Amino acid sequence: MANSVSPSNTSRVIWDIQMVGLGLRVYPSGRKSWVFRYRLGRRQRLVSVGVFKTAPCADIRMPLNKAREVGRRWRMVLDEGKDPRVELQRRGDSIEEHWTAFIDHKETREQLSASTIRGYQSHWRAHITHKKYGISTMPARSVTRRDLIRLQRSVADRGRAAAAERYNAALEAGKEGASVDKMERSLSTAGNGAANSLMRTVSSLFGWLVYSGELDHSPCVSRDGSFDPA
Repeated sequence: MANSVSPSNTSRVIWDIQMVGLGLRVYPSGRKSWVFRYRLGRRQRLVSVGVFKTAPCADIRMPLNKAREVGRRWRMVLDEGKDPRVELQRRGDSIEEHWTAFIDHKETREQLSASTIRGYQSHWRAHITHKKYGISTMPARSVTRRDLIRLQRSVADRGRAAAAERYNAALEAGKEGASVDKMERSLSTAGNGAANSLMRTVSSLFGWLVYSGELDHSPCVSRDGSFDPA
């Protein structure tokens, strides 16, 4: 269904004949997204539940069977007399529950290099699952920009503390010269590289969650479309 629908001069919605309320919104640009229409009380709502295809990320899409699964989940919550958009956000799956599928997508669909995948996994073990600042156990929908800034700053601060320890150890050992001078010059920015590298991984994760339909928006995106560097 979704592949065969061509864009027209105006946006339109093609309704699924199997899942009541599920539709494919087709934009003049060719962009396609899944929507779900439901009524709660006297109000009728039409909300986006996932992207089928968008030009910059054509390989990250929600197929019809996945969209129908989402529709069934929303319908079950409606049958309980609750607003699915509110209730599913409250229940939300944790970051940890999405991580394996994210890595699988990066390996099999995007075919990223082994070194890139190792970098993702390193960030997961060292930072994202950190007991104090990590976000792995948080529901994906509840993660805010403030949570990510706190995570980013914790990594930068730990990097600077480690650099200061190495510098002091070098001084105590009586070392001097260009290498020690370089260590001193880098003290103020030590840790920033690791923190910003982590944020690229986190941004990739949340971007995938948006385009797979799990989230409506990414907390990583600022007004200029990027996350602020450390």
